[in-house]
Amino acid sequence: MKKRWKMPRSTLLLLIYYSFSIPAHADFNFKNYVENSGYKENNEINYPNEIKMNYPESGVQLGQSWNTFSGEKIDSLCINFAAMKSGGQKASVDVMRIFESDLLRKELNVSYSVSAKASFGSFGGNLTQKSEFINNSELSNSSVTVLIKASVVNGVEFVTAPNSENPIIDLNNFAKSKLITKKGKEIEFNDFLNKCGDSYVESIQRGAELFALFNYSEEKATNEEIEKRKTSVSASGFGASGDISRSSSKSKLAVKEKKISNIKYMHSAHKGLRLPSDEESIYTSMSYLGNALDDQDAQPFYITLRRYDSLPTWSYGQIPNGDLQREVLMSHYLRINDLINQNEFFLGNTDIFRFGSFEDILRLNLLSEVLQKEKETISSILKKCETLKSKNNIKQYKDMLEECANRQDDTNIQDYFFRLLMPVKNSEMLDTYKIEDRSKIENEIRIVSEQLSKKQELRLNLHLTVKISCNTAIKKGISNKKCNSLFKRKKDLNNKLRTLTLQSELPNIAESRFYNNIYLVYKSRKDNNLVNSDISEEFIKMLKIDLYCQYSISYDGMSCPKVLFQDLLRYGFIHSKREMFNVNISVPLDPNSNPENAWNETQVDLYNKLAEISGGNPFSYKIYSSEYESALNINEFTAEDKAEASSFSVNFKGEVVIYEAKDNIAIYN
Repeated sequence: MKKRWKMPRSTLLLLIYYSFSIPAHADFNFKNYVENSGYKENNEINYPNEIKMNYPESGVQLGQSWNTFSGEKIDSLCINFAAMKSGGQKASVDVMRIFESDLLRKELNVSYSVSAKASFGSFGGNLTQKSEFINNSELSNSSVTVLIKASVVNGVEFVTAPNSENPIIDLNNFAKSKLITKKGKEIEFNDFLNKCGDSYVESIQRGAELFALFNYSEEKATNEEIEKRKTSVSASGFGASGDISRSSSKSKLAVKEKKISNIKYMHSAHKGLRLPSDEESIYTSMSYLGNALDDQDAQPFYITLRRYDSLPTWSYGQIPNGDLQREVLMSHYLRINDLINQNEFFLGNTDIFRFGSFEDILRLNLLSEVLQKEKETISSILKKCETLKSKNNIKQYKDMLEECANRQDDTNIQDYFFRLLMPVKNSEMLDTYKIEDRSKIENEIRIVSEQLSKKQELRLNLHLTVKISCNTAIKKGISNKKCNSLFKRKKDLNNKLRTLTLQSELPNIAESRFYNNIYLVYKSRKDNNLVNSDISEEFIKMLKIDLYCQYSISYDGMSCPKVLFQDLLRYGFIHSKREMFNVNISVPLDPNSNPENAWNETQVDLYNKLAEISGGNPFSYKIYSSEYESALNINEFTAEDKAEASSFSVNFKGEVVIYEAKDNIAIYN
């Protein structure tokens, strides 16, 4: 009877788990792509029914008409409604590290459309107080920036159904008279849009808000400053309600121990709230933020807009107007602008950064060149959109949609490719790759150094012996066999330590650049649900591989692409193309193997096969399905079968994204 060999059941189950627990392909999710603006899907434009925005500095009343396309109020009332108030008070304090202007924009509730209008609108745009706050803020790698955001809502006034024979919010007679249907034709909205816009003010929130932006330098705060800070924070109540959990441990440390180099402050509140002059008085102002004597004393600071075509009685089809802005492109512009400012700091302060090679310096010069070209290209496109929108002409609406509506292809636009060229500060270096023998070698060097400096009897010739140190002997040109041996030993140990240091130094630089310039930014965007933050882990891993390969280091067994992103940026701008793949990978059947390790090896094999498909270019990939294949029942292997059937296979199906250089104008148009 044949002896039967069985693979351990636990190993088999784990391998099958790894094979089948891969997330399936999902349709694109616009929720991670759009904040306020309309987007194209199946040749139709979709708009959010509601938009929350800052209370306009020119004022607005409940129910008032609004044109979200131009971003302006209209002096008319086009709905039948009643007004109601909800009382009470809601207070919150939030603390977070701010990596970029895009996050600061979102935390201040400034829309992309407002940002674009301020930057590219006619006559230089119309800067609001918050837009100015963002534009004048210093966000760079030169310091840790922390935002304290406090708000108090003292109630809300909102639109409700009128108490009448027709208790429902609907268009009034004035508005209905502007909706004219011509015989055999669709409704013409021109007159309605001019008189009523596409939305109305649904609610007005009153209360107060305070924003304080702290820049912390590399310099350590004094003990007196640290204690004073703790006392001030505790007295304000901030320490109990502040949410620092969204910040990294490094930003927590900065708040506690680093010296503040700059504070930028803004508030909108009730009369009598004093303007703070320093860090301590900011916390004091925070504690008085909700002390308005009456609701009417509280500052109106947010409004909600609702589209008319979401009304329950609306039967006229979608209004061909609304907030339009290629939000990913505007976000990209803000991020590129941040990188330009940061790169200027890099070039002027190279002494505080860690460079692994001369190529790292050259990358900074390349970064300056490509960032400026990128900014010019994006600016021209965004400006064209704002020019069309400023005309507010419904006849040009199709042209506006073509230029200004969000596009799914825009999600390919990323600034991470530029971040791959950024250096890392000495103070942000990680010690991921440690030298295990460092202390042992350093101890040996110390012992040899002590022997070289210790006075001892040295024989100079047959007749002369002197008591001096080897260091002194060498300086005087005296040759001694024992001293020469010690010096050679010290030199060999230093060379060994230098070699080991280089072997760990370059991986540590690559890891530190990845963590500080890529991962922390990626995590901040994802945690705060910023536009275009929903990128795959495979994409992030591709960036990490590229960073290691800049120093000719293979990361996690993955082969380096022949072409790196820095090469693509030298010859054009990053463009992606997608291809489906169907790849079969053999998995070894070793009863003593760790199934997780076996799976990881399979992923390396898959990566290397896809590297061939990419033709040597950088690539990322997404697995949509994996199928286990075997001609034999792996629980029934005989000893004779073992040599013949030493593996089973997994068939992977998915999509590979290959990155190439292309003219940047073609990418955005």
